[in-house]
Amino acid sequence: MSKTALSAKLDEALLEDADRLARRLKIPRNRAIEEGLRLWVDLKSRELLASKMREASLATRAESLRESKEWERSLADGLDHKSDYKP
Repeated sequence: MSKTALSAKLDEALLEDADRLARRLKIPRNRAIEEGLRLWVDLKSRELLASKMREASLATRAESLRESKEWERSLADGLDHKSDYKP
C-alpha cells in the first residue's frame, strides 16, 4: 500500500495523549494516527449509511400509509358505512 505524507495541526493535549499511548503500546505515532483515522472513517461511514436507511425507512412508511389509505378508499367505494345486511 502506498503512503502519502500529510501535515496536520493537532491539539497539543491530544497529541501528547496519543504519543503516550503509542509509546506504551510500542507502536509508531504514524500507526496510531492511521488507526485513529480508520476508526473515524468507519464510524462516519456507518453514521451516513444509518442516516440514509432512516430516510428510506421513513419514505417507505409514508408510501405504505398512502397505499393503505388508497386501498381503504377503493375497498369502501360504493359501500355504505352502515350495513344494510340484517341476518
